[in-house]
Amino acid sequence: MTIPWRKLAIVATVMTLAGMMALSGSALAAITDVNITSPTTLSPAYHHPGEQVVISGTFRAEPGDLVYVRGSVGSNTGAYSGPLTASGGDDPFSYTVVLDASEPQGWKNVSVDAYTVGSPVISDTELNAVCVDSVAPVIDDTSWNPADGSTIDDQTVLTVTVSVSDA
Repeated sequence: MTIPWRKLAIVATVMTLAGMMALSGSALAAITDVNITSPTTLSPAYHHPGEQVVISGTFRAEPGDLVYVRGSVGSNTGAYSGPLTASGGDDPFSYTVVLDASEPQGWKNVSVDAYTVGSPVISDTELNAVCVDSVAPVIDDTSWNPADGSTIDDQTVLTVTVSVSDA
């Protein structure tokens, strides 16, 4: 008479293990890699305040996973977009960040965050990948030849010398 409860215990153990394996399979859904391909430290982009910066790259996740991506340039961070469906290989993404109109001049880091629901966020950062140019060049010390402002014919060579600086 002790056999039925042992069978029940074995069945319960097998069912518990099967359930745990099913749950652990869903926990494997995760981003395994994200890479920025443009702009990069070695191939930077040059922009003015208020312009759009397009960040391109790739992510890798389990086939069929739904992936959400967001990008940032300096202090300008967008909202997550997606979902993008993973193929299991290197899948491309493109994310646009609009620079603030008052973005200060200088080099900015570019970052991307990607995740699937229930998984940690994976990030990639390219240091100094965008140069924001908010100051127009200054031209001064202009000299002309001829200096007296006289009219010249088509055969005369006109020389203009200027000093230019870009802060």
